[in-house]
Amino acid sequence: PKPRSKVRGEKLLIDISSPKTRSIGGKNYWLLIMDDCTDQTWSKFLKEKSELGDVMIEFILELKNKHGIDVKIIRCDNSGENNAFEKQCKSKGMGITFEYTAPGTPQQNGRVERKFATLYGRLRSMLENVENPNLRDRLWAEAANTATVLDTTLAKKGRNQSSFQQCYGKGESGTVPNFSKIFGEKVIIANRNKLKSKLEPRGKQCLWLGYADLHSKDTHRIYNPETRSVILSRDATFLRKDSKYSEVSETIMIPSEKPIKTPTEAPSTKPANIPSKIWVREDRNMQRFLTTLKNGPSWDYVTGRATYLSLIHISEPTRQEAISYAVLGLKK
Repeated sequence: PKPRSKVRGEKLLIDISSPKTRSIGGKNYWLLIMDDCTDQTWSKFLKEKSELGDVMIEFILELKNKHGIDVKIIRCDNSGENNAFEKQCKSKGMGITFEYTAPGTPQQNGRVERKFATLYGRLRSMLENVENPNLRDRLWAEAANTATVLDTTLAKKGRNQSSFQQCYGKGESGTVPNFSKIFGEKVIIANRNKLKSKLEPRGKQCLWLGYADLHSKDTHRIYNPETRSVILSRDATFLRKDSKYSEVSETIMIPSEKPIKTPTEAPSTKPANIPSKIWVREDRNMQRFLTTLKNGPSWDYVTGRATYLSLIHISEPTRQEAISYAVLGLKK
């Protein structure tokens, strides 16, 4: 194998993948670009493969004019769109050398192929958080873009800097803030309609997709299910609860058709040894779930009705009494 480049941006590895599903933006192909020196990765999305040349030339010129990065070598497979891209580069006098892999040997461009496999695994995991099955696969481009941004922002094992910092330098600032969000989680954005009735909601429930490029770090990409469009907004309220309630050890489903006998009152005194902490919630189908938490708040009896959340402590470590007290908390 050839040694890796020691100059940032000098050699780019590119490859195209087709998820076989059109994205919400009408894209059919995923173009992955990888810097051979720093592992910095960029994702571009194409409607047709014939767009490759125009997208890549614009990207290469942006690297040169904005960041002073001069691309000299491009490694890719010997496909028709790459041959057309080479002809475009020659016609514009860009002076780029193309290194083609042999037919049927993707291992010759193995680093970008492996990066595709890594990002696809993260993409599938991110899409599992989208509750609407008709929308899930169509958000693949948004999930791929967010996965790529996070991959370049995090420092790899054995390195003190992320690939973004190695490629652009410490002075450059990325789009990811100090805290990340969950792809597909529900957010409320402000309703900016000028004419609103007295009873019209002042917020709209949407889905968080990622971070807005070329904007401040607190600007988010939001999907509005009503208009079926992606908007940019910084007025977003996330509905996710505190992360300290997310560590669970067991989940038990309570059948709604078989009511459980409940005690007449909640525990009135604090037990000497608190054996368990219970979190009861109702999901969108109004099914009750009981979850045992490893960490939780103080012993006080707490009920959050707005989010269907109840937290209680029980005096005896039996599962049946835990369910009984939990159901009693919901009934209150």
